[in-house]
Amino acid sequence: MGLRTIKFRGKSADNGKWITGYYYHECGNTYIVEDRQSLSETSRNVPYVVIPETVGQFTGLLDKNGKEIYEGDILNNGQRNYFVCWNSERGAWWLKNKDLIYTTPLGFLSIELFVVGNIYDNPDLIKEE
Repeated sequence: MGLRTIKFRGKSADNGKWITGYYYHECGNTYIVEDRQSLSETSRNVPYVVIPETVGQFTGLLDKNGKEIYEGDILNNGQRNYFVCWNSERGAWWLKNKDLIYTTPLGFLSIELFVVGNIYDNPDLIKEE
């Protein structure tokens, strides 16, 4: 059995770029630490201050185009947009529709969906239909 990839994504407070890596919170600041040591033993990991509301966890799933799916991503099935969120009652990643109603677990559906944006950069995508 393989290990799960646990990482997070957050939007940089400095320049608005999306950073992926490890989540870290200290002294009122929220950080995503970019893993550069995996690229080279001489590289140092780099912490970036991110906007706390934008932090989302990697679901461990890829969309039909092979793109990583994160909490807060907006996915499309060819007809309708949904966004990804954690359902603590069910203990799983689920899709919500524009009315904020849980519709279905993400799971195997990820191979039929594709990422079209996220709720932070593209909130209009989840409101339209």
